[in-house]
Order: sequence, then structure tokens, then C-alpha cells
Amino acid sequence: DEAKVILEDILENYNPEESDLERIGEVYFHLFFVYVCLDMGYEKAFSCLDEGLEKDPQYTDLLVRKSILYMELGDVEKQEETLQHILKINPYDRYTNRCLADIYAERGETEKAEEIYAFLEMEKTPDNYIDRAYALIRNVKYKAALYNIDMAEKLGAEPAQLGEIKGYYYHIFGDY
Repeated sequence: DEAKVILEDILENYNPEESDLERIGEVYFHLFFVYVCLDMGYEKAFSCLDEGLEKDPQYTDLLVRKSILYMELGDVEKQEETLQHILKINPYDRYTNRCLADIYAERGETEKAEEIYAFLEMEKTPDNYIDRAYALIRNVKYKAALYNIDMAEKLGAEPAQLGEIKGYYYHIFGDY
């Protein structure tokens, strides 16, 4: 609660001519996390991000958090739209590109996903695909996880590795 009061006070008294803050978006970024930690709800979190983006529209960290909220709510369309917006500001953002590739892989748009993975210069090794599959399973992206498991298998992943990742997938989603 103390951090919330301090950050809200900074925003209330913010004067760009007198401030030594490099970016006002940083204050909104931290306030967003306070709201999330205090479990103040999605509406408050979105409101904080939107207000921060009004004042600092190029601060992509706020947009990244917004895309994560959309992901948590299952709104893939808005998540993708937000990720595309980030890429207009910074087309080389690795996290954003990877998230977009995961959305494409989840939808079965493997050519688009591979194009982004290639852009990111993801080395096509079984280990990389298995690591990616674990991350996708943790984020409940079952189709994209399957795609990465299949790619690892095609590239000759060790049977023990495949058995482990397939077992983990089965444990989470119920079938392979």
C-alpha cells in the first residue's frame, strides 16, 4: 500500500519541466505491478497502462504488460493487435516477436511462426524446440507446444528428451 501511495503521489504532482524522471511511463509501469500485487483487478491494471500510454505512447514496456493481460484473459486477438503495435515502435523486440510467433504456431500458421523464428535466428536444434515447448506448456499454449515437440522430433531429439516432454504435456493437457 505504501508503494501505491508514493507512486500515485508522483503522478499527481508530476511536472515534466521540473522532473528528473527520464520517462513518466516508468512510474506507470511500477504502479501497474503494485496494482497487480494488491489484486486490484484487471480494470485498474488496464486503466493504469492506458493512462501511462497516453502520457508516454512509445514506452513499449507498458504495451508488453497490456499484451500479457490480454493473454491472461484469453483475448488472443487483442494480444496480437498489441504485439503488432509494439513491433511498429520496435520491430526487433525479441520478446514481442517470440510471443507473436507463438500465437501463429498456436493457430497452426507454422510458416508465419517459422519466419519469425528465423528472423530471431533461433537455432533449429532439438534442445531449443524442447525448451520452447516447456515454456509454451507452462503458458497453456498446447498447439504451439505440440508444434515445437514435433519439430524437436523431426530434428532428431533424444528419445529420453521426447519421452519427458511428451509426458509433461500429457500431465498438463491429458493427451498427446
